Amino acid sequence: YFFVAKKITDMEQSEAMDFLDTLCEKIHTEKHANILIFITHHTKEKPIIDRICSNLRNIFKDGKEATLNKENVEFLNEMAGEIPRIVIDQSKDVERERIEALRSQDKIDRRNPINDEDEVLYEKDSYQNEDDEDDYNEDIQSLNKDLIDVNRSYKAVEILGQIIRNRKGSLPIPQLEYLGSEAYSVGFRFLDFYYSITRQMKDEIISEVHRLISDKRNWSTEKITKEARLFYWTYSYMMSLNVIRKIAFSVGHKDLMPYYATLSDKFGSEISKLVEISIQLEFTKTIPKNNILAIWPSIKDNMMTRRLLQEIVITHLHMHYTKHEDKAWIAEKLSIPVKDQVTLQQRNAIKDIN
Repeated sequence: YFFVAKKITDMEQSEAMDFLDTLCEKIHTEKHANILIFITHHTKEKPIIDRICSNLRNIFKDGKEATLNKENVEFLNEMAGEIPRIVIDQSKDVERERIEALRSQDKIDRRNPINDEDEVLYEKDSYQNEDDEDDYNEDIQSLNKDLIDVNRSYKAVEILGQIIRNRKGSLPIPQLEYLGSEAYSVGFRFLDFYYSITRQMKDEIISEVHRLISDKRNWSTEKITKEARLFYWTYSYMMSLNVIRKIAFSVGHKDLMPYYATLSDKFGSEISKLVEISIQLEFTKTIPKNNILAIWPSIKDNMMTRRLLQEIVITHLHMHYTKHEDKAWIAEKLSIPVKDQVTLQQRNAIKDIN
């Protein structure tokens, strides 16, 4: 991958652009994505980076960007009354939570959800014939375009994030903001695509889950219906949370905090503010109280987005040592009840003293 990328960056620009187009078209495969990442290491030429961004902008190009405002998630807020309340669990042990998180991530990394295609950058005459190639491409586009775009969006956020973090000192601020906007936008467009599908198929999804549960559990119809609806809501909720985290972890860096504030203001949406808060929590290890206070009035009556903010903050509390007064502030400002238990850390501290 390294040497293929080096060869492409050494080509005449017009020839290199053709290869970039092919790589971006097949970005959903691991090898093409890796070559693109190495290309961004080898060059900082603006035309090449602009060409990558231009191609990646075609992912869900006709889609809107998710905002997580009340209108955007109204179909999910309708079910919010059935969702259990979130709490700050003071029995959580930071070290244990970190270990479990690392184990979970290791399991994810071991699985490769994106299947590589067999071809890399073959010349056209390596195909059996051009008609076969055209038929193949047409079938793929008609049958799998949406699925491919899902994978493309995932890899696009990663690659744009790599460029931002690796070239933060050498790229001018306007170009960094351009790259960040593209990374945010492709993630937000994917989430809106997901919402559109699940909104349209809400009844069908709940009905199928209802059937699967009823086949395996001897529960009342009322309980099965409640569980099926909870499954539907939870799956959409977790997808939203994962998109926010994916963007934050891909583009985040401790030296670029003002840059993320600019991006958040540019989009001006609830989801962009949640991405900014996630980045601040993860890369500065501090509670961004001003940003939390700023977003709270607009989401306190929006159950879906409100809970996403609560979960983002609580996950940070469970994974990092946090001052008692900060926990108390979060519990009060975000209306989160505290599970009244002594933490394992406190118990260990008492044992050490004794």
